[in-house]
Amino acid sequence: MSEFETDQEPGAEHPRRTHGLYGHEAEERLLADALNGARPHHAWMLTGPKGIGKATLAYRAVRRLMGARMTGPRPLAADPADPIVRRIEAGAHPDVLVIRRGLNDKGKPRREITAGEARALSGFFALQPAEGGWRAAIIDAADDLNRTAANAILKSLEEPPAKAMIFLICHKPGALLATIRSRVRRLALRPLPEAQMAAAVGGQLDPAALRLGQGRPGRALALAGLRAGEAEASLQAGLAALAKGRPAGLLQLGQGLSGAQAELRAGLLIGLMQAQAARLALVSHGLETPIADWEAKLSQGPGAARWASAYGALSALEQEWSGLDMDANLAVSRAAGLIIEATA
Repeated sequence: MSEFETDQEPGAEHPRRTHGLYGHEAEERLLADALNGARPHHAWMLTGPKGIGKATLAYRAVRRLMGARMTGPRPLAADPADPIVRRIEAGAHPDVLVIRRGLNDKGKPRREITAGEARALSGFFALQPAEGGWRAAIIDAADDLNRTAANAILKSLEEPPAKAMIFLICHKPGALLATIRSRVRRLALRPLPEAQMAAAVGGQLDPAALRLGQGRPGRALALAGLRAGEAEASLQAGLAALAKGRPAGLLQLGQGLSGAQAELRAGLLIGLMQAQAARLALVSHGLETPIADWEAKLSQGPGAARWASAYGALSALEQEWSGLDMDANLAVSRAAGLIIEATA
């Protein structure tokens, strides 16, 4: 496994080095047919949950545009040994541009794509193609564009040069500017069924990572790397203790987070607490059955309204956490405090 990059799920191979694509056969065929047409659309927005295979499909299309040798039963499968494929893998093809989050002054990934990074798109398309064919750009992910950066790519979407194509990887298209959505052709990818998920990840992940991955192979691999099963078990143990009036275990979840994965693991824990608050609201409403005595007890106490409020507060914290340089331990402790407040 190579070094983690900002447009890569930790624990999964980078999409430009990924040659297999599980599922999404119809979507790949539609895209291949469009690329083979006389006048393919110049901009595509590939949508779906994070880790589902959108960027992997985009790179398959880019290999086709750059003239890589196609092989195998699927229409956009390229020969991994082809020189064009190898250059794209190395990030060294002059007619392929990737726009993604850069690093801040501390060497950490920024939380957004800046206007300066986005303006590289117009500069790239202002040049003649180095190899006389197509030029292709991948923006991964469009969700990361700040407002100024989003406006910076509009000109390229409105007035694309000849033989140029843009792929926008987008997890939540509803949050994008309407002016961007109106200028792209949308292709939606959906979660994989259980059998394809098992094949995609090699069938070796713990059940928690597969379940929490929810049909998204890249996400399941990332969760496995973050020890999602262990995190979920720790959270449930803390909630069980909370149901008995002992909140200390829940507050300790945020202690000791350090190293390169501290922020990622903190995000996982906050997401798990958010999901648990939503579930407790449903259990309180009688819409879900408790899975354990502690869940039954916690749902009986504050009631659905309190858990719904906790879910909203955790969602707000998650957004705040993703937008600020907050300490990982503090963020998890604040999330735990919101759960505890719901039971007060």
